[in-house]
Amino acid sequence: MKRLGTSFLVLIIFLSFGARLYKLDTLPQILNRDEAGLAYNALLLKETGRDEWGKSWPITLESFGDYKLPGYPVLLVALFSVLGTSDAVVRLPSLLAGISLIILAYSIAKQSKWGEPYSLMLAVVVATTPVFFFYSRIAFEAMVGLALLLNALLLLFGKPFGKFTRTTQDILGIFLWLFAAITYNTPLLLIPFFLPVVVLSRGIESYKKWLLPIFALSTIFIGLFFSQVTLTSQKSGITLFNDETTREAADLWYGSFSGANQKLFGNKYFYYSTLMFKNTVATFSPSFLMSRGGSHPLHQLPGSGHVLVTVYLFGILGLILALVTCIKRMQKTLKWKKIIAYCSFELLLLYTTVISLAPSIVTVDAPHATRSLLFFFCLSVASVYALKQLKGNIGTLFIVVSILLFSQYLTKYFTEYPLSQPDILHVGFDTVIRDVESTTIGPVAVVDGDGFQYILTAWYLQTPPDLFFTTIVKQLPNSYGFKYGQQLDRYHFIGQSTDRTDSEKTVVEWKAGSWQVETF
Repeated sequence: MKRLGTSFLVLIIFLSFGARLYKLDTLPQILNRDEAGLAYNALLLKETGRDEWGKSWPITLESFGDYKLPGYPVLLVALFSVLGTSDAVVRLPSLLAGISLIILAYSIAKQSKWGEPYSLMLAVVVATTPVFFFYSRIAFEAMVGLALLLNALLLLFGKPFGKFTRTTQDILGIFLWLFAAITYNTPLLLIPFFLPVVVLSRGIESYKKWLLPIFALSTIFIGLFFSQVTLTSQKSGITLFNDETTREAADLWYGSFSGANQKLFGNKYFYYSTLMFKNTVATFSPSFLMSRGGSHPLHQLPGSGHVLVTVYLFGILGLILALVTCIKRMQKTLKWKKIIAYCSFELLLLYTTVISLAPSIVTVDAPHATRSLLFFFCLSVASVYALKQLKGNIGTLFIVVSILLFSQYLTKYFTEYPLSQPDILHVGFDTVIRDVESTTIGPVAVVDGDGFQYILTAWYLQTPPDLFFTTIVKQLPNSYGFKYGQQLDRYHFIGQSTDRTDSEKTVVEWKAGSWQVETF
């Protein structure tokens, strides 16, 4: 049975890898601005050890004013050194992270003593969940951060693997959490939430068992949190608590109450709790999870959600069953040690699901897929937990239906998606800018109302670092702190075509759904 299970797992991984690798460099057809920012900064780091602002191996990277962590670019530096530079290589860390989620799902189930069939079911569920497939094909730091975080959690909360000692496994888990924290901000922000779980799971009195991970993770949190003040400050600007529009609405809310009602309801605690509750409900909504996804066009296939209907229904059922299991145990005893011993998995699943919602529900653009990746993973685990509790042949039917639905999703992805790329991508710029570079001379004006084309130009022309550093001109920061590119070599980035100078005889502009080149 074990050999057969291993063969099935290898087959799942092989098929998943093939589906994710197929046309990785051309679908999506072009790097988005964030991918290009990661890619070109990694290229600069590889060649010079400096980012686009000339800073030597910074703890936070700045691309058009959007601060990013160094984990993903560092991985790209290594990959560029071995595989060269291409769009496919830029997306490769996300792909590998997506594959590792399948292995992690299987390992988590095995550690939880689910048995081979349910462990394989969870691997299939993660492999066929649309959001994990979609995100595996785009350079998302969140995808790599999730894989590293789950690895760390498995090492810290799981039993020692093979010949690993508890201390060795703890050290490895701490290192992976550190890498996760310098790759994406969610693993860093979740550290305080998991510290008490580490203590409780190992016994409050047995301090020698938890002292190392608690001290190390606390040091990581304090050190990175305060060393990334700029990043933390910028990211806090997207939260409900610092958004100006939300503040104005809050003031109107406070003023609508008087007397005793104002003390009860007309305060910031009640108001923001209400907003977060609404965002939580929206995150669990069928619209967000199954049918349409979120508001960002780069986070899902058009007209599709993030999880299959099977995972949605059984995932919610699994969370309910886990809660019922814990409540039943609490009715028998209130001794915390016995409760943990009996339903430790259920408690950890429920707790992780709750805190996984936090990064998304406190932001103004919730529900948000990128900040909810851990939540999607928890929902996947909960769906198979429900199957395990229900038993019978329903698991087989669940997997068959999931595979059929995912096959339909794949067909749509590879046949319809190439014809309906999000307009925000402005596909074709790579081809046009290379053609302009090879067929024209003299200054070129690029109409760039969004202000990000300079980084795409630098990446697709593979602008040499010395030329980049000597010719790049940035605009002053706007109200959001973004600093757009104004000039790179002979390319002048302008707001509208009428802004070109007399010397700029070539104008590149996005018109009517495609890039147009005009000469004067």
